[in-house]
Amino acid sequence: MPKTLNKKLIKYSIISISGVFLLVGTLLIVNNSKKKIFCIGDSITYGLGVSKTRDKQSYPAYLQNLLGKRYVVENYGKSGATALIKSNKPYIEQEEYKQSLAESANIYIIMFGTNDSRPMNWSDTDNGKKFERDYINLIKSYQAKSKNCKFLLMQPTRSFMSMTPMTEKTPDDNLIRTTIADYIKAIGKKLKIPVINLYNLTKDHPEWFPDDLHPNAYGNKKIAQYIYEQGKSYAKLW
Repeated sequence: MPKTLNKKLIKYSIISISGVFLLVGTLLIVNNSKKKIFCIGDSITYGLGVSKTRDKQSYPAYLQNLLGKRYVVENYGKSGATALIKSNKPYIEQEEYKQSLAESANIYIIMFGTNDSRPMNWSDTDNGKKFERDYINLIKSYQAKSKNCKFLLMQPTRSFMSMTPMTEKTPDDNLIRTTIADYIKAIGKKLKIPVINLYNLTKDHPEWFPDDLHPNAYGNKKIAQYIYEQGKSYAKLW
């Protein structure tokens, strides 16, 4: 091969490789400039009511659409999970919790309480204090991971499931509406974290919950819109 041709090939190869590194570097900078939002919670966050299309119709997916390209919204919901550690499925023992701790986020949107309210989990008068303690420790684990991060806590949506007869697995709507909502509000006050009320948003809309517990696509869309509006005007998150 002539020396001049060989030199040209080497020159073009260097330029091509440099271009690849420049492109990769640019993509990394763009990706790192986006703010990360982690949605933490149970099956309502996961999107069980729209399980086949949850990547598009869960409330975190709708929130992503509302926030646009400057944000990356990730869904770490786990069906059946609780804030309570002493329960049938504590969130801190789930793989989703480990995954959500693997990297830092700018904002954490958290909702627990529905599964905590089940008689199998909320079985004695001391559960309120345990719920508050465990929930606070969960939040602090994220604070330790992500310095200067922000939070939004949510009082759970209404459960329309019949409580007559009530089983060990039936979410207790009265407990969700009163005691659990009050404890979440108290947690927000103690940690200076904004709290929004999804119970009031959903209480008069059984049509959003075909199975009486999990929101359908329209319900998820309305929840996402409310989170977006409250996150902007009240919580000043974006």
